[in-house]
Amino acid sequence: MNKIKTSILTLLTLIALIIIYLFYSFDLYETPKISMSGQNDQKYYPVVANYDRLLCYQARHTFPIPFPNTFNILVWNIHKGEDSGWKPELEKLAQQMELVLLQEASTTQNIAQLLNPILPHSLYARAYSYLNNESGVNTLSKIAPMSYCVGTESEPWIQVPKVGIATEYFLANHHSSLLVINLHLVNFEWNLNNYKIQVERMFQIINEHQGPIILAGDFNTWNHHRLSLIRGLAEKYQLKEVGYTNDVRKRFMGNPLDHVFVRGIKVEEAKVISTDSSDHNPLLLKLSLQ
Repeated sequence: MNKIKTSILTLLTLIALIIIYLFYSFDLYETPKISMSGQNDQKYYPVVANYDRLLCYQARHTFPIPFPNTFNILVWNIHKGEDSGWKPELEKLAQQMELVLLQEASTTQNIAQLLNPILPHSLYARAYSYLNNESGVNTLSKIAPMSYCVGTESEPWIQVPKVGIATEYFLANHHSSLLVINLHLVNFEWNLNNYKIQVERMFQIINEHQGPIILAGDFNTWNHHRLSLIRGLAEKYQLKEVGYTNDVRKRFMGNPLDHVFVRGIKVEEAKVISTDSSDHNPLLLKLSLQ
């Protein structure tokens, strides 16, 4: 009996120490931290948007330079730079890109500075730090966005927030703009409560947008319920899922985690590259506006 009591006490002590460690290691932000950098010191001001729990900002100046009709895009969960070789791989892949959408981008990677010569405009949003290293979602582009919105939703068990950002780009000879949504969705949840809230919150923007759309990122669709929810909403809003000639996307229980959906856009090419520089493989696409 004494051995059982000792074992239980040891286990409870270990759990308490883990909780204390996590409490002091994580710093969760009430509102996401947002860093916007780019050429010509473009300024953005907050606007009151008709969206639930989204922070939205509008550029102060108009944009004479439109987004190109044909462009390349990289979508990649970069795993906080924890895997060797991520830096040269990212620099190499970004060379031919007009858009780079990253998930799990950390502050210690200094990605905005790293890619500034190629992609001078960077929107980086994060909602927590672990051991003083922040992690979030980063959208980088050659052209400055006209506006952007940021939203978060917490993991129900560990309370670490996941982030989604939407950027809007000026188009020439179009009645609307290009909407790009970069998502990292809730992971550690068996039911769909927080997951669905986060998805539907970002779909508010899609519901209001009349022009072409790119919806991409790490959707954490590791079971068919999550995948069905995403595909159902995509179909509702006439978004088409992109397929790949060599589909080596990261999978869990047979389900791909990373996705790209488009509307009003033609997919010229879509491929996935195998890599050891992250726990996810990067998605590379060539797209054209219709």
